[in-house]
Amino acid sequence: MNLSRFPEKAWAGIEILIVSEVPEFGEKLAERISGLAPEQELRLHVFSRYIEAHDRAKKTKNLGVVLLIESENGNLPLHDVMRELLVPYESRGVPGAALLLSEKELTVRGALSAKKTGACLDYLPFSKTESSDALLKILMNLYQFKQTRFEEKLFPASTQDLLQNIRGASDEELQFETRVNDLLTSKLNLSWMESIKSRFGATLFSIHLKNPEILRGMVYEKVIPIDKISEFSKRKNITTTIDAADVPSFVSAFLWNLVEAARADRFEEILNRMIPDQDTSAFDEPIHRVLLREKESILRLYEEYYGARQSQSWRKTG
Repeated sequence: MNLSRFPEKAWAGIEILIVSEVPEFGEKLAERISGLAPEQELRLHVFSRYIEAHDRAKKTKNLGVVLLIESENGNLPLHDVMRELLVPYESRGVPGAALLLSEKELTVRGALSAKKTGACLDYLPFSKTESSDALLKILMNLYQFKQTRFEEKLFPASTQDLLQNIRGASDEELQFETRVNDLLTSKLNLSWMESIKSRFGATLFSIHLKNPEILRGMVYEKVIPIDKISEFSKRKNITTTIDAADVPSFVSAFLWNLVEAARADRFEEILNRMIPDQDTSAFDEPIHRVLLREKESILRLYEEYYGARQSQSWRKTG
């Protein structure tokens, strides 16, 4: 995911805990993150004492990301600290994420602790956070790592294979759908949970249409709003209002419609109907503007996966 700035809603519903035995390093990291992503400032909580950080974690149960700074002369048991600080949040059934930084040089102790901690993305020198570009990359990797950990818990590889088999989608269709989803969501301000909803919504909706009983009582019903996806799947085009909270469901329905259109060999016809040629300035909502800007990119992906079509009449000439 290539972004010039960290998505404002990326950590929605999550607090970020920075722990450093040397207060200066914790405060400096918080300052750098706030400078890069000001909207994340209120989510940041900096502690120099483990007991106070742990009390905060137990009290809120919202501390889903831990940034631990290894002190040159510190005595904190790094693995235990990362694990214990995430326990209250993970008790909700949602995996957290951690990053271990070293004040100066990397140490064997730090490397072993990071490797031992499943929730730890990486072990890096603190100097890596000095560059805005490098820090943005670290935050994006951490965001995606946390999202992936939850996806793997909710949809293990074996479960994904089973769901896709029930859906009856080809590898070509799934790859196309994933590429379009990544294209759109990389341009939208989605939280980590909203990204998961858009990614798996089309598959679960397809299964629901085949047999609603298959998903009855399963956890997916609570995570993916099938009714909303169904509602959006019936809309003829994108010109109607879409609330920000419903964007993931709209994207899922849009992806489902594209796959169905390709199956019926009516892709360009349906794409033109869903995204009529209009100026982006006519819309206030980001999802509308993104779809209008990316219309040609979507067609190119279709041609890549399904083969070029002769009819290119909808493209603007000149």
